Amino acid sequence: MPQLQLTMPQPGETITQGTVVRWLISEGQIIKEKEPIAELETEKALFEYESPFEGKVIKLLVGANSTVSVGEPIALIEVSDEKSKTYSLLGLGQTVVGEQKPADVKKVFRKTIPLSPLLRRLIAEQGMSEAELERINPTGPGGRLTKEDVLGYLERKSKQSGDAEDTVIPCTPIRLRIAEHMVLSKQTIPHAHTGLTIDLSRLSSYRRQNKTRLKTEKNISLGIAPLIFPALKKAILQHPLVNASFKEDKKAIVIHKKIHLGMAVDTERGLYVVVIRNAQEMKFIDFARELAKGVERARQNKLKPEDLTGVTFTFNNYGFYGTRFGVQIILPPQSTTLGMGKIEKRPWVVDDQIQIRELADLTMAFDHRVMDGRDAGLFLNELKESLEHFSEKDLEET
Repeated sequence: MPQLQLTMPQPGETITQGTVVRWLISEGQIIKEKEPIAELETEKALFEYESPFEGKVIKLLVGANSTVSVGEPIALIEVSDEKSKTYSLLGLGQTVVGEQKPADVKKVFRKTIPLSPLLRRLIAEQGMSEAELERINPTGPGGRLTKEDVLGYLERKSKQSGDAEDTVIPCTPIRLRIAEHMVLSKQTIPHAHTGLTIDLSRLSSYRRQNKTRLKTEKNISLGIAPLIFPALKKAILQHPLVNASFKEDKKAIVIHKKIHLGMAVDTERGLYVVVIRNAQEMKFIDFARELAKGVERARQNKLKPEDLTGVTFTFNNYGFYGTRFGVQIILPPQSTTLGMGKIEKRPWVVDDQIQIRELADLTMAFDHRVMDGRDAGLFLNELKESLEHFSEKDLEET
């Protein structure tokens, strides 16, 4: 029966490679179409890859934690003649003639390097490059590399990367992408920062008194972000420059009509900014539910690229971890990132009297090409005014 190559998918236009985090299938297993077969990680997300084929797994061509370019084969699937014709008509898969070897698929070497099947798998699992292999002196018969040659090289490489007591943690695609974005942001966007302190006593009191009721009646977890959302939406709509982008090629500012609100979510794998699309049309309850879904997908490693792209304005509640101040970094091509610190009781002057109030500090990073301090200040004060006069009516109206 024909064998088809299962290739690394491209879940987004800008994705060029992915990592097979782990296989959910094994060689010899019979699989169905749309059956989850692997956990894949790209620079955008971690997700379960569903098989486009039905058949028998003949060979897993790359090991766990292998990074592969989009379109490169990662497994061989044996399918029936009838299924093969169907897949061919649909343009799925490529029929394979002859035996395929993991390293043949993983890398294309310009020089002939004799490798045993065991060694090919080791090289694939370690993600070694052609240049690295050529630096290793082979000691085996006939100029062959041995397992000991490769392991010795890897040991020397590990020692060179740090002291014996250091822990070297390879960056995941997500961490590398975060690093690239942050460097790009600081190199291309002229950041300016401003902030103010807001009195959230009324909002915090409402949350304490109603979170149990809303969980029972509406099945929502009443976090701080949903309660802030109505005022945030209103302030963005009244000061649209904060929901804009600077287009270098056009030498122009593009003000976005839609608010695709990015909410920073911290997970064990790193920080994700999950997008809540068309927030300008959302009611308070709708936003709370969509945010809960996004947070759950992030923490269960089930985010897809569409969950992370298209953000026009980012909000980051870093006060969740107990900190008061944070200097934000803008994620291109946005012009604004707003952060909020910990809500805590502090002395505050109210009507010329010192009172204990529940305060939080807002810090805002903005692109100075798009707006000036006046624009940022007007936006923040609009938000401050709404939040300090918070009432249940605000939730009912949005």
